[in-house]
Amino acid sequence: MTTGHEIVWTSGAGSDFIQAKSGQSDEDQFIYGIDSALYLLRHNSEMGPRVPFLKNHRRLLVGKHKEFGIFYTVVGQRILISAMVKLTQSPEKIVEVLKGRGAI
Repeated sequence: MTTGHEIVWTSGAGSDFIQAKSGQSDEDQFIYGIDSALYLLRHNSEMGPRVPFLKNHRRLLVGKHKEFGIFYTVVGQRILISAMVKLTQSPEKIVEVLKGRGAI
């Protein structure tokens, strides 16, 4: 039985997660939802569609209302998470965050 890919959060993505988690009315439910999505991702690394304007990145929608995007790349047996961005903000702000993380 294969264990799937290893999930690796960059420091910026980790900070994004902590910030997103702290803004939730039910942090435990939010964490459970993220953990569940990452479990599926570990075993199906291509489940998130490619993002055309990013270097080899894919996006996985997460959150109660799919309001967050986890942006990631697959490198060998690792899934490298570059950012976790609230998708309700302006596209310009999202692009700014992704540029700062080297995704663009």
